[in-house]
Amino acid sequence: MSTLRLITSNSQRCLAAALADNLSKSPVPPLERETIVVLSNGMARWVSMELAGLHGVSAGVDFRFPNDLLDSCFRSALPDSATSQPFTIEEMTWRIASRLPELSQTKGFEQIAAYLGNGSDDRRLLQISRTLADTFDQYTIFRPELVMGWDNGDGEDWQPRLWRAISSECKGEHRAALLSKFGHKMTTSGFIPNNLPRRISLFGISYLPPFHLEALRLLSSHCEVACYLLNPCGQYWGNIISEKRMAGMELRTNHLSEAKEYYETGNPLLSSLGTLGQEFFESLLEYGFECEELDGEPTVSQLQTPADPLTLLATIKNDILTLNDRLFKNQISPISPNDPSLQIHSCHGPMREMEILYDNLLAIFDEIPNLEPRQIVVMIPDIENYAPYISAVFGNRVGGRPALPFSIADRSVRRESPFVEAFLNLLSLSSGRFGVNEVLNILEIPVVAARYDISSDELETLREWAHNCGVRWGLDGGHRAELGFPVFDDYSWQNGLDRLFLGYAMYSNGAGAFHGILPYPSIEGRQAVPLGKLSEFIGQLRRLHSDIAERKTLDQWADLLSGIVEKMLKGDDLDSAGQTAVAKALNGLRESRFSSGFIQPVSLEAVRDILKQHLSQSGGGYGFMGGSITFCAMLPMRSIPMRVVCLAGMNDGQFPRTSRQPGFSLMSGNRKRGDRSLRDEDRYLFLEALMSAEERLYISYNGQSDRDNSIIPPSVLVSELQDYVGRFFIDSQTRKAPQILRCHHLQGFSSAYFDSDKDTNLFSYDQESCQAIEARRLTGFTQHAFITGELPGEELQSQRVDIRQLRRFLANPAAAFLERRMRISPFSPEEEPDEREPFAVDGLSGYSLAQELVSHILQGGTSETVFCAVRSRGILPPLTAGKAAFDAAWSKSALFAAKVAPHLGEKLDRLEIDIELDDFRISGILDDITAVTQLRWRCTGMKGKDRLYSWLDHLLLNFMAPAGYPRESIMIASDLSMTLPPIENAAEILTDLLTLYAEGMRRPLPFFPQTSWDFLTDGIAKAEKSWNGDKRIGIPGESDNQSVRLCFGEAEPFGEEFCRLSERVYAPLKAILTDQKLT
Repeated sequence: MSTLRLITSNSQRCLAAALADNLSKSPVPPLERETIVVLSNGMARWVSMELAGLHGVSAGVDFRFPNDLLDSCFRSALPDSATSQPFTIEEMTWRIASRLPELSQTKGFEQIAAYLGNGSDDRRLLQISRTLADTFDQYTIFRPELVMGWDNGDGEDWQPRLWRAISSECKGEHRAALLSKFGHKMTTSGFIPNNLPRRISLFGISYLPPFHLEALRLLSSHCEVACYLLNPCGQYWGNIISEKRMAGMELRTNHLSEAKEYYETGNPLLSSLGTLGQEFFESLLEYGFECEELDGEPTVSQLQTPADPLTLLATIKNDILTLNDRLFKNQISPISPNDPSLQIHSCHGPMREMEILYDNLLAIFDEIPNLEPRQIVVMIPDIENYAPYISAVFGNRVGGRPALPFSIADRSVRRESPFVEAFLNLLSLSSGRFGVNEVLNILEIPVVAARYDISSDELETLREWAHNCGVRWGLDGGHRAELGFPVFDDYSWQNGLDRLFLGYAMYSNGAGAFHGILPYPSIEGRQAVPLGKLSEFIGQLRRLHSDIAERKTLDQWADLLSGIVEKMLKGDDLDSAGQTAVAKALNGLRESRFSSGFIQPVSLEAVRDILKQHLSQSGGGYGFMGGSITFCAMLPMRSIPMRVVCLAGMNDGQFPRTSRQPGFSLMSGNRKRGDRSLRDEDRYLFLEALMSAEERLYISYNGQSDRDNSIIPPSVLVSELQDYVGRFFIDSQTRKAPQILRCHHLQGFSSAYFDSDKDTNLFSYDQESCQAIEARRLTGFTQHAFITGELPGEELQSQRVDIRQLRRFLANPAAAFLERRMRISPFSPEEEPDEREPFAVDGLSGYSLAQELVSHILQGGTSETVFCAVRSRGILPPLTAGKAAFDAAWSKSALFAAKVAPHLGEKLDRLEIDIELDDFRISGILDDITAVTQLRWRCTGMKGKDRLYSWLDHLLLNFMAPAGYPRESIMIASDLSMTLPPIENAAEILTDLLTLYAEGMRRPLPFFPQTSWDFLTDGIAKAEKSWNGDKRIGIPGESDNQSVRLCFGEAEPFGEEFCRLSERVYAPLKAILTDQKLT
């Protein structure tokens, strides 16, 4: 006897209680298991928890997905059917790909042939094969009669021919044929099935195709089938239609009165959002389900007692439940002012959405007593893109906010697992340019670094080596030739490794190259250990690049990539899911090769696309309802009752989704009842979410541009809800529409969030921003110093001073303070290694080259010898452009060398300095001293720090005054020379500079070499130019220095202390120097 039960209620908890009651009244035998069919792991977890709460324990329950249930039932009733599944989308993809190239050359396949082109791009073949496999899979579910006819020889178009080609070896094993066989078997007199469930309970399902309903009808003759269905309305609502559809019927028939006689709009929200539910109810009744209603006649919302005034949310839900047509009744209801039950927030981007959500959740915890984190769900249509913002906001407690526990569900294994991400990054890198940043970023991934036993300090060393060796991109010259570039090794990884290994093998003074290779200096002993690890990694990349160059069969790719995983990645127990996912994906390739007969070799790009698609699939709801606030994807059939439901990312164009059939689909433009519609699914999901919110419904979207603050519309479903509230509700105080929309500011530290005098409904729990704004209100705008007081002195640092430290301090006191005392090195974008070889010699590299060339010229070097060494350093552009740039720099440097040459003389031994001055001890080396003068030169314009360097060395030379050494110094720049005569009070001036150094190690000093010099010599106007630079032509000022900006902010430093320090440092120098202009 057929047993098909349809149990309905407007409460999911009532349905769960009914399920628990039915299971307890007629339990299955102890060794059998209950079968409950759900459509998501999240629903399975919720049902399990509800059963445990009602029974004390939930055990012996199998949660199955519909397709999984039917497959197992088909196998039980049809033991002779194939044990494999040759008509899954994956299997059909490979079957189609193996046969499509040949078929595309026959008549009728012209469009397919045009898409495939000459067949050189395997990705096109696999993409069209995947699309066709998905379309054929839909045919078996939604058009079973079509494919059954194709099996019998109907149709001569290209799709029937392709179908018969891929199904010839396994005819009758697809779902449509299995359902037909299953129906014949189940209706055969005397047939007694084995291993079928005694009872099948469908829970939390609001849509199933006719295919599944027919299978359930057949199963009901041998087992009980019960569908527990959430019914949003307690009245009959099968004949209501939306206002839009009613207007469309009027236009088509010109008989609106007749349309209104048979149809009504009922509740506008229900008629607009409930189309999917309507069709499913009708389908269930048509297939013989007998309806049992658990609810009595609906009156008011069950969420509040009748004595309490209904909130806005409860009233809207009650309207839907009672099928209240406010438009027909002309009914407008007053709502309490500032009713918080329904809120819509317009934000600037996903980051602000999460920040605003954090604040509002904290407020909700304050407002709702006994609320627990597990009673809050946040559903987001695009959970993958929002996940980083969720972690950034909820994981860091920004602004001193209280912590909120949270978990993120439904992320793909690729996003969850560093192992999977590293594997896919390796595949992408192996066919690319091998840029220096790409390679080093791969090496920094923990699973890669662990495989090669590389520590974080070693990674920093490797990054420094690669930068200093001029590595930009490419494995070697041969690799560049493969990419269509000229053959040259400069700036490649091979060139960098050659320099590093040669520097380890032989001493380098930086002067000459060995067989065209310039040794990298200062690598010895155990310093070479990271070099060996880097060499092993680059060698493995080289082998990987060589191995993937040729096309391979699927099993060959699986074997090769398995070896790569073993050799280049090292997982840990915390990421076992990622390792399992990669192994499963590779095994899937291997199995597909043999099960589908696809023997055609394919490229790495095609295999990589397949693996990415496989590893980017949703993780299946893990992390759902884990005792904390749950962030999850906005999936259909997630109508789980929660005290607080939040819908974030409700942006226009993202929700509801739109589904378009391929142009060749035979279902396109020929919709039948029961066909899947993503748009209708999402509209019904929105309705379910609204009905599932017990106390609060929070909605947010990207409603304002973060560029120009222009208005961006929300999802059309949010707009419908806003329209409903605006048309049928008023604020009981203002007698206007309730203000459920809150438009937020771009920044969370806006004063509007902390101004209690303004009734803006904007607030924030950011304590730091609140304190900052309060301080600004009391004192006005102030530029706060980096530190407000002095640090305690450090005896060793302030008393023992190296000359190099003192030079760096005078050149930039702020940077010296941050580096020495705070251990801070501000990052500058210019420090990031460039992945492009230089095309010109300019900037800092141009200055370094000029200095080097002048040195070689003064020592008598030839351009041919010097060019070889310079080219190996990675300063010059490649090939002939590099030689042209070198020749130009050589000519310019020769002119400057001619200015320096007259001052050369017999070079004296360098002076080792180890002297004491009061409480200070200074050490270091002075060199470049001739019998005539202490010579310094710089092949560019004279700068303030050049004067200071020469001045410091001059003071040391005059303080020591060794016999046989001169006491005069000269500094030569491209525009002028500075001569310093002997000085008698060198000790006094040195002591003052050392005292200033000690003071600068306790706090940042507002001394800036160029700005201070210009101020002292030319006045404030010139100093301002040096401070600000000229942004129009790209000349930076001293204010653009990262250390200076960090310590002193944006304000100009021209205060009393700046003037005093400028005078203190430069006045003694200015008093004795002699400048001479050079031409």
